[in-house]
Amino acid sequence: MPKTPSFFALVTFLFFLASPSSALGARGNVALLKNIDFQKFGETLEVTIEVEGEFHYQASEMENPSRIVFDLLKVNKVQTLPSYEVRKSGVERVRTGQFLPLIARVILDFQERKPFYRITQIKKGIKVDLWLEEELAKRIEDSMIGLILSSYHISSEDYQQIYGGGGTILGLDLSYMFLTRENLQACLSLEVRSYSKTGASTFTQEETRLSLRPISLAGECLIQTKTVVPFFGLGLDFYHYAEKSDIYEASGSALGYHIQGGLYYQIPKLNYLKIKVFIKMTKAVARENDLEVNLGGREYGLNLTYSFNFRALNSIF
Repeated sequence: MPKTPSFFALVTFLFFLASPSSALGARGNVALLKNIDFQKFGETLEVTIEVEGEFHYQASEMENPSRIVFDLLKVNKVQTLPSYEVRKSGVERVRTGQFLPLIARVILDFQERKPFYRITQIKKGIKVDLWLEEELAKRIEDSMIGLILSSYHISSEDYQQIYGGGGTILGLDLSYMFLTRENLQACLSLEVRSYSKTGASTFTQEETRLSLRPISLAGECLIQTKTVVPFFGLGLDFYHYAEKSDIYEASGSALGYHIQGGLYYQIPKLNYLKIKVFIKMTKAVARENDLEVNLGGREYGLNLTYSFNFRALNSIF
């Protein structure tokens, strides 16, 4: 017969009683169950069990009826309401109470359709994320970091004559999802990239080297589906450029803008890894010696993206 949470709680309680350094022997080292907070992020329900003071917990899933039971050890006072009606994301209600003198209990009662969930201990207590669709765990979370590998083609015909066709651009992409509405997500994206290419002057055939350091800040809209996530975006760009040869050297900066579109593909069985495929069109005009040169152009590329929950990391630290 499996051990129930009550059995574990009773054993733990007896251990505290027997321990010389137990909470009963040091009444100052006890904690308070302070609050139960609920927030909805898209299709995910976030339940925060707020505890004031040092504590430990045990979590167990039980059936008939289906529920999660949290036993909060070294918690001797409950300030919350005894029951909260929820009826969202598969959670019917949350119940709280003082189970034993040093153990408070929080129970999440599930609805008929049991949700998936993730438990995280945070600075102010315990956070439980719950959702109904299994695919939701595979979707892009609230933050992403990615490595960029793309082919960059400068629009300027003069530069094409000197440096030929496109070249490889490498970079880093960091995105944060700040808004979710049904299957739509809005995010802010920061990209830092590096491009360099060697060519030959059209007149003297001297070797010439061009370096670009584009920094982009963009807003993107994502349309969530099960496996493929289309997106489009608009953004601003800051270009630092340097061109050098044996007889000529120039450097400076230019401001510009871009539009882009593409999709994210969820890698099967790797929930947090995604491949981003995109096309981007940029215009960034540099002015040098009364000449205007468009350093922008077409870019086709791939990102290997790792998604993570920034809110959870922020709560922990």
